[in-house]
Amino acid sequence: GFGLESIKTLYVQCSLLLQYKYLYRQQRFLSADLIQLKADENYSYPLSAENNFIEAVLRGNPESLKLFDRIISQNEKIMLSAPQTQRRFVLMLTGTLHRILREFYMEIPLSYDLSGLDEEWQNPEVFDRIRQNISDILSFVESKEKQEDDDLAKTLLTYIQEHYHEDIMLVDLAEKINASEKYCSMLFKQSVGENFKTYLNNFRIERAKEILKAEPNAKISDVAERVGFNSANTFIRVFSKRVGMTPKAFAEGE
Repeated sequence: GFGLESIKTLYVQCSLLLQYKYLYRQQRFLSADLIQLKADENYSYPLSAENNFIEAVLRGNPESLKLFDRIISQNEKIMLSAPQTQRRFVLMLTGTLHRILREFYMEIPLSYDLSGLDEEWQNPEVFDRIRQNISDILSFVESKEKQEDDDLAKTLLTYIQEHYHEDIMLVDLAEKINASEKYCSMLFKQSVGENFKTYLNNFRIERAKEILKAEPNAKISDVAERVGFNSANTFIRVFSKRVGMTPKAFAEGE
C-alpha cells in the first residue's frame, strides 16, 4: 500500500541511497536492499554522520570526540576482518579532516602532515593519531573563540571610556558589536567580572573623583553631568555608596 507508513519507509530508503551512493560509484543500479547486503563488507560512515561530525568540530563542541569514538566503534568489526576496508575508511576520515581544515582557510598551525595518515593506514595507532588531530583542532577553535570574545570585550570597554559622559545603555554596546543585548550582557560579565551598569557607574565615579581632586570648588550638579549622570541626586547616592562619603565631603577632604 501507499499509506503514511509506506511513505516514511520509502523516505528512509531514499535518504540511505543518497548517503551511500558515493561508496558505490561503480554500481550502475543501487537499491536499499543492495546497500543492506553490502553492509557486512563495507564500513559505516554515511554522509549525514560525516556532516554532523564536521559541524560539531567547527562549533568547537567537545562532544565531537565522542562522535568520533562512536564512528570508530561502529566499524571495528569490519576493519578487523577486512584490511582493505580499513584503508578506505582511513582515507575517508583523512578527507573529513581536510574538509574541516578548508573551513578555517588553513588558519590552524598544524604541526603534522595529514598525507602521512594515508600511508600509515595499517598502523594500529592511526585512529589515535586522527583523534589527536581532532582534539588539536578543537583546542584551536576554543582558543580562537576566546580571542574573539576578548577582542569584543576590549571594544566594549573602549566604547565606555569614550562615551561614559553620555547617557549610554546596554543596547548601545550591543549595537556597537552587532549582537543581542543578552549576549552582550553575558560577554561583558564573563570578560570583565561585573555587569555593565556596575562597571559604568564605577568608571564614572572614578572620573568624578579625578575632577573633584582637580576642581574641589566645582558644582556637584556640574560634575554629575560631566561624568554622565542625568541626576545630581543619583550621582550623590552612587558616589556615596562607592566611596563611603558624599562628593562634597570628598572634595573638602582633598
